[in-house]
Amino acid sequence: MNLEEALKIVDDLVFAKKGQHLSDLQKAILQASWENLTYQKLLKECKYSYEEGYIRNEASLLWNLLSDVLGVSVSKKTFRGKLEERFQSKEVTQSQVQEQSEQLVATPYQDWGAAPPVSYFYGRTQALNTLKEWILQEKRNLILLLGQGGIGKTTLSIKLTKEIQNHFEYVIWRSLEASPTVEKIIADAIKLLSNQQETILPETLEEKITRLIHYLESSRCLLILDNAESILQSSNHIGEYREGYQGYGDLLKRIAQSSHQSCLLITSREKPEGIDQIARLIQTIRTLDLDGLNVEDGQKIFTENNGNFFGSEDEWKLVIENYEGIPFALEVVAVEIQDSLGGNLSRFVKEYLGKAKFTQINNLL
Repeated sequence: MNLEEALKIVDDLVFAKKGQHLSDLQKAILQASWENLTYQKLLKECKYSYEEGYIRNEASLLWNLLSDVLGVSVSKKTFRGKLEERFQSKEVTQSQVQEQSEQLVATPYQDWGAAPPVSYFYGRTQALNTLKEWILQEKRNLILLLGQGGIGKTTLSIKLTKEIQNHFEYVIWRSLEASPTVEKIIADAIKLLSNQQETILPETLEEKITRLIHYLESSRCLLILDNAESILQSSNHIGEYREGYQGYGDLLKRIAQSSHQSCLLITSREKPEGIDQIARLIQTIRTLDLDGLNVEDGQKIFTENNGNFFGSEDEWKLVIENYEGIPFALEVVAVEIQDSLGGNLSRFVKEYLGKAKFTQINNLL
């Protein structure tokens, strides 16, 4: 194994567990260790303007990081030997690195709360890839997933989390449907992130958020808050927080503005107030508006789960577009057409389309 291969392996392992690549300075420190150079020699050869004390401090942080990633104590003197011991073959394959990465980043710290099971997932490939890019590549601090009721925000958030969970040390999924206080959400998160060690929190909300930010800085965490519209006012007060829930605005603002390695994903029917103003000042926020399914993906909800249906392409298009491609609405309609009309889509279009009233859909809207 040569130096270039060693740097590639370590960079891959660090990114797999911590979600961050090695800096140029960290690579230079590893080179000094690999080639048995002094830090003074490193400073001279790499032409860094840092003081030697700074280099030594950064090196100490790096050895702590690698000790955590590799699961063994690592220092300047032992780094090369420990890495070669882990990857004994002279020619290390990518599959070996991948296998080690999967072992190292298994996520033992997860709390899914009341997350519902995801029985199916249609379409949304582009949305899924966009969210992955924002979280894993761009490392955005705060992401809002918006869309009307029944559009599939919860399902997408769970599908996304399942696929990227191994990039995080902690995963916390919470529904806000029952309108829990922000203090309750923060306390639950800190309890998990501190490995059940911190149960007595500061008195003020600002101090509690500061403690949460501390853990978001020290570990790579993914937090999901679903159904955020439950803490917002209805009617004409779009985006405004309900009385007693303004603290959520403080939480979102602090997470967006702080420098850390974690991500908070919010799903909501509305964008909470103040988000646009923050987004204009900093570049850590992204918003994805979720649209209805297209005809092809909407049709799968009928054909792959609820029996046999028959109708022309135009009739399929009419039904799916009439319900705006909303997955929940299409589920309700599919069951009704199958149970009452034997899957006769043509009859539904001729006799009921635009006239049939579904209580479940009306309540949702």
